[in-house]
Amino acid sequence: MKLRLGIVVWVLWVGVAAASSTLEAYLADVGLSNKASIVLLDVRTGKVIESVDGRKSLPPASVTKAITVPYALEALGAGFRFETRVIATGPVEGGIVQGDLVLQGGGDPLLDTDGLFNMASGLRDQGIRGVTGRFLFADGAISNVDQVDNDQPEWVGYNPALSGLNLNFNRVYFEWKGGELSLTAKSDNHAPPVSGVKIAITEKADPVFDHDTRGDEEVWTVARPALGNGGSRWLPVRAPGAYAADVFRTLAADVGVALPEPVRATDTLEGRVLVSESGATLMSLGRGMLKFSTNLSAEIVGMRASDALGKTPANHNQSAKRMTDWARHQYGVTGISFRDHSGLSDVSKANALSLARIMQFEVKRGLYPALLKVIPTDAPDSVSVRAKTGSLNFVSTLAGVIQGPKGDFAFAILMADEDRRAAGKRAGHERPAGARTWMKSARDAQKAILMYWAEKYVQ
Repeated sequence: MKLRLGIVVWVLWVGVAAASSTLEAYLADVGLSNKASIVLLDVRTGKVIESVDGRKSLPPASVTKAITVPYALEALGAGFRFETRVIATGPVEGGIVQGDLVLQGGGDPLLDTDGLFNMASGLRDQGIRGVTGRFLFADGAISNVDQVDNDQPEWVGYNPALSGLNLNFNRVYFEWKGGELSLTAKSDNHAPPVSGVKIAITEKADPVFDHDTRGDEEVWTVARPALGNGGSRWLPVRAPGAYAADVFRTLAADVGVALPEPVRATDTLEGRVLVSESGATLMSLGRGMLKFSTNLSAEIVGMRASDALGKTPANHNQSAKRMTDWARHQYGVTGISFRDHSGLSDVSKANALSLARIMQFEVKRGLYPALLKVIPTDAPDSVSVRAKTGSLNFVSTLAGVIQGPKGDFAFAILMADEDRRAAGKRAGHERPAGARTWMKSARDAQKAILMYWAEKYVQ
């Protein structure tokens, strides 16, 4: 398989090198004329080595996260950690909290069911068995947002809600076997059933999934013809604070701590911290975010950064505008405009020249390329490529650093067929016809361009 891939990329590279020795001719050959913005520049001197429509604005997709990470690090510091706490508003007497118990979210995007179980077990270990008052959940540390991008299909797990209390990337695990449906808060070691989110079968073939809110419950329906004999997928939850509180109550009951139905806290509550769960350091979180491209993490850390800079955002779109202003000033670039912190919205725009300049800046500062993932190529071992990738339907992007014997080079390659993407969005399809084929062609072209640069300038 590797040999076959190497042959394909080699043939593509030959196409780049042979077609009048220009990237423009190669892009025309592969059907990407006027659909790309490409820049390669020398990190040491800042000189632009090659450029094709370097100032053309296209959706950056998840390359946006490569700006969100330094934005958050500057505002919060590399050692910053999100914290989730359980607070008692009154004393504990005879194992009973004399007052309310509060599950207080700090916004941790990596909180999972195992973390909630640890906190429930911590209550049990202190001899706590119940409360005289209410069980409250506080999710106001981050402005609540129903979904990152309203133009995306509502049922895709990569389009989450945002909250100060997040759990399992704000997704619920949907599984079906022989007509039996289940929803659980699945993590590595625990999978408690979920009561605040329901799912039912509908005989309609379209849409496959539909969502509604009925009182305190979220209700999903799934089309019977799409189910088959069995399977599973993650579905987003749109009330993440209530979801986390529901799961915590179930876990607490499992270890012998009885709590009443959860109620959302409307006021800031003070009390004694009984147990807490700290998240990963921001540096570690950022590394994982760039590797796995988690949209929830990007939005939460971006909003928390805006808040720390004294600019509490009303939502993630407002926060992204502030990140745009910061990036223009920090890097001295133009031609960038971010709608969110994750790159999920195609309203965000950037050009290759600005992104390559940002990469150059962060290489000189020492943040990149260490945090970026390795991009496999067939270049010699002396050449290393690290980058952040991005993809939407009919959008494929890449920005990073090529290092080799002849020096360090920052690059950005943005490719997008915006007309076909717009048509797919109007149809409301999760994966429009032709999207996979287009994406493969774009990624093959990117690999060919990287090989061409490696041979001509780097090794």
